[in-house]
Amino acid sequence: MFWGAIMNKEYHFYPEYNNYEEVGNLDLEQATFPEYNKLASEENLVTEDESGRSGRRGRSRADAMRNAASKNLKQGQSLLKTLLGGAFKGGAAAICIFTLVTAIASGSELQLGDNADRIAKAVDDTRRPAFTQQESVSPQDLIAVWEGDPEGPHNYDLETPISYKEADCTEDGAAEFKCLECGVIYRQVFPAAGHKPGSAISQNRTEPDCTHDGQYDEAVYCTVCGEELSRKTIKLAALGHDPGEEVKENEKPASCSEEGYYESVISCSRCGEELSRTAVTVELQPHTPGQIAYENEKAPGCTVDGSRDAVTRCMYCGTELSRTTERIAALGHNPASAVRENQKAATCTAEGSYDEAVYCTVCNEELSRQHFTVAKVAHTRAAAVYEKVKAAQCTVDGSRDEVVYCSVCHTELSRNTVKLPATGHKAGSSVTENYNDADCTHDGSYDSVVYCKVCDEELSRRTYSISAKGHSPQAAVRENAKSPDCTHAGSYESVVYCSRCNSEISRTPGTIAALGHSAGSAVRENEVSASCQENGSYESVVYCTRCGEELSRTRGTTAALGHSAGSAVRENEVSASCQEDGSYESVVYCTRCGEEMSRTPQTIAALGHSPGTAVREYESPANCMEEGFYQSVVYCSRCGEEMSRTDEHIPALGHSFTTETESIAEPSCEEPGWAYNSKVCTRCGYEEREDGYDGYEIAPLGHSWGAWETTPNGTYRTCTRCGETEMQ
Repeated sequence: MFWGAIMNKEYHFYPEYNNYEEVGNLDLEQATFPEYNKLASEENLVTEDESGRSGRRGRSRADAMRNAASKNLKQGQSLLKTLLGGAFKGGAAAICIFTLVTAIASGSELQLGDNADRIAKAVDDTRRPAFTQQESVSPQDLIAVWEGDPEGPHNYDLETPISYKEADCTEDGAAEFKCLECGVIYRQVFPAAGHKPGSAISQNRTEPDCTHDGQYDEAVYCTVCGEELSRKTIKLAALGHDPGEEVKENEKPASCSEEGYYESVISCSRCGEELSRTAVTVELQPHTPGQIAYENEKAPGCTVDGSRDAVTRCMYCGTELSRTTERIAALGHNPASAVRENQKAATCTAEGSYDEAVYCTVCNEELSRQHFTVAKVAHTRAAAVYEKVKAAQCTVDGSRDEVVYCSVCHTELSRNTVKLPATGHKAGSSVTENYNDADCTHDGSYDSVVYCKVCDEELSRRTYSISAKGHSPQAAVRENAKSPDCTHAGSYESVVYCSRCNSEISRTPGTIAALGHSAGSAVRENEVSASCQENGSYESVVYCTRCGEELSRTRGTTAALGHSAGSAVRENEVSASCQEDGSYESVVYCTRCGEEMSRTPQTIAALGHSPGTAVREYESPANCMEEGFYQSVVYCSRCGEEMSRTDEHIPALGHSFTTETESIAEPSCEEPGWAYNSKVCTRCGYEEREDGYDGYEIAPLGHSWGAWETTPNGTYRTCTRCGETEMQ
């Protein structure tokens, strides 16, 4: 704000807003008050401090001027109040003050003539929307002559700007503040920061290869706004071929009987282009001894030497390089473990013996034999056996001999007689004897007997009585039965018999009620079938299912069936084509009487074309160098009408070369021949020579002269190849 200079701040004044802007300690842009500047210049009111800026030192002179003119101020007090009041409303109080000071400084008393006109004109100038004259004065000098409130007339709301714009790389920023009293705008500017170049980056890089240069763009962008600041294209020189390691191709190894060869090929390690190809011959190789093989081998025995031939041959061609007969020393016997032979086991009655023999494990020759005797062995007691056994009975003792024998020679080793005490009777289960069963009217009896189950002696007998059982009635049975019928009762006798003796116990007569008629299901008789449109009739008759007597007869009517619609059938059908509708009549007949029930015309929608498989027409085949041509035509598969026709091109086939071979133009007697590598297209016969290979010349053959011949015209000879003659 204007009076902020009291806080040691400086401001820019913007004439279009009639405002100042704080600039801190930057170089001051002077306020542009044309009238004041002119007056101040005339009166030397603007002073500078040691730093070259307008400062507070100007205040001392202004104070002196104000004191000198104080006595004159009162004379124009009312006029000044009027002018200052208008100036404050227009935001030009400072101009008015300086105009007044100037008037005071110009004389010892206030002149209300010319000075009044000058003041009025200055006030009018301050109310203009913009200034046209650019002269400078510092705000400090304006403040120095102000007698009013040191805070100044403007009350800016510096906490709340009415607009704000950040400075960027290329445009200034600004903040605007409004005076709360008069609405004057105070605008503060933030200078543009300028671009901040980032590190250079590589773009659009094309790598060089062996034969072509590469390049890339080196671009620099602002790190703040991203704007491109510079771009430079950097060339990358072609790398040139980089010969790789030698590669052997078409290699045929040399052997000890045949030279070898290979082609030494050097290619670029980067692009693979072949840089050189050299044919190399490999000299015959010396024989390479293989592993020693043994032939004519005769194995040694235990006492006889063996032998074998040690043969060395070339491992490639098989040529025998050396043969040496080697002696294989006799192995000597190799004793096996001793074995027992002629073995005779010792018993408890005789000694045993055996031979211990040692044989060679290779030739099986007996190397040693030793005889050994085995002492007799002791008897072996077997388990005791029973002899002379006399079994004990129920009332008589028994006995037995317990004998032990040798289990090998069966010699009796001991015998002991043992007494077996009598066992006593052993009662068995009681058995029934002399059984006489009781019947319905007589008692029965039986004996219950116990015997010894060892000796069968009877130990006890007791007789028991069985009481008479009495009759046991069975279920009553019917006898002498007479069946009833529908209208007559029947009869029977109910008889009860004993289930044991079959004696008749009782007989009671009984009556069976007449059955009555049993109505069967109604059956239809005298039936006349109904048709689709007429009723039918029948008699419903009920008969007794037992006697067959007719029980009832009722006349009934069958309702007309009505027509039964069958499936619709098509008649008078006209088939649809690709472009025209078809038609038919949908007819429904009764399935019973066949009468036509309905007939409805129907339309069959046109089928539309059905595209078939495209066929080729007007075809001209492609060859090796020229493309072919045909028209791809699609016809409707139903009516055959053409649906589409498209021109198609067949790419040229390109040559189909044979394997590259050497071609020779034969030399003549005087003209040289030529040999070169070429390949021939199998389709068109075009011959293409190998790139980079010019072939080689074949020297002329020279004449092959025959014998000299003499004729009247002279002596001459003739070439047997070309027929040319040469005179002597």
